[in-house]
Amino acid sequence: MSYPISRRILGPLLKLRIRSLIGLENIPAQRPIIFVSNHVGEQDGLLIAAAIVPHAHGQKIYTIAKWKILSFPLWKKWLGIIPLYPDRSKTIQETTRLINHGHPVLVFPEGGVNTDIIIGKVKTGAARLALATRAPIVPIGLRRTSPPPKTELGYVMEIFFGRLDISIGAPFDLSAWYGKTVDRALLQDVNQFIMSRVAILANKKYQLNG
Repeated sequence: MSYPISRRILGPLLKLRIRSLIGLENIPAQRPIIFVSNHVGEQDGLLIAAAIVPHAHGQKIYTIAKWKILSFPLWKKWLGIIPLYPDRSKTIQETTRLINHGHPVLVFPEGGVNTDIIIGKVKTGAARLALATRAPIVPIGLRRTSPPPKTELGYVMEIFFGRLDISIGAPFDLSAWYGKTVDRALLQDVNQFIMSRVAILANKKYQLNG
């Protein structure tokens, strides 16, 4: 009950911050899906959910987040948050369970906000999840159209006035790597495959050792 209410209240307000949204036709009808995006602002997860959920039959999109307050059970239920636990394996296990039960999940491999033109070193969580569950990946590129905040007041103003463009790319899978031994080299190749597509949508460059 709480999720539909939050969606109806927050959704229209959050949509005001989205300047443009393209690629909704690329969201596949089948579930589950792993959405993978670059990260340009603290509210990215909420903004992507506001943009996509109305076109996903209202299904909740779970987002991995490291904000400690969001590990509180009510926030998890209300906003679809998967906490980034100190024990990362717990986060992977919880996310894998959700994907295997048909829930769409959103992952930010950068692990934090990055407003630079280069997407550099990224985490391997998205790659591991996609290899383990064989769920298709839908890449998302975010582009800021308002300056990033630099002060405490700026962060508050960002909540109301920050603007961005959202581009959703065509889905793909990692079938070329299915059944292979998951080691550092393979994960590096998979990250290159995933993040190069995200970078194009975000009008950025993916630099492996950036």
